[in-house]
Amino acid sequence: SPAATPKPAERPLSPGERPPYDTDAT
Repeated sequence: SPAATPKPAERPLSPGERPPYDTDAT
């Protein structure tokens, strides 16, 4: 979402881990 915090530097996510920012993508 535009109101969400900026996306941090790319890093691998653990399986099932949600990114630390809001995503509108489904």
